[in-house]
Amino acid sequence: MPLTNRMNLSGRVAGEIERRRSLREKYNIGLFLLKLPTSSTPPFRVAVFSFPEPYTNDRFLDNVLAMENLLVNDSQDHSNISYKFVDRGCFLLKQAIQLENANVFARSLRKIYSTRSEIVHSKKRPRDWDTDKSKKLLQDSDHYLRELLRYVLEHPEFADSIKVDKAKRDLY
Repeated sequence: MPLTNRMNLSGRVAGEIERRRSLREKYNIGLFLLKLPTSSTPPFRVAVFSFPEPYTNDRFLDNVLAMENLLVNDSQDHSNISYKFVDRGCFLLKQAIQLENANVFARSLRKIYSTRSEIVHSKKRPRDWDTDKSKKLLQDSDHYLRELLRYVLEHPEFADSIKVDKAKRDLY
């Protein structure tokens, strides 16, 4: 089994569990989840309450699933999901990380979503996560998910993707 598909169970998991516990306490996530509409809670349950996933493919898919639930949660329109994922993700990440140009995130978010589609919809062999590009993609998905969740916890109005679109329109 490749090294990236195993997790250092001694310090890494313990550190992750403690980090998530302190995050739950700091933001009082249990009460926060009760205040959110039911459709908004899956990304937080996947990312905050789940045990750290030791298998890279599953961890990547969990990250993208949480981001997708956060960014594309308007249930009435299922068209252009990839576009909405990238567009809303760029907008929120720009706000969260405070960069001037949101296009910095566009290429990476597109690649993350297309890799997710490749894994979910194709019948190819499992992805090789030992290449530098794949490792960077996994790291980006981890980092972006953390930043998106942190920002939405601090600004709960953006848990609804319709309000994200309205904020984007108001900005332009």
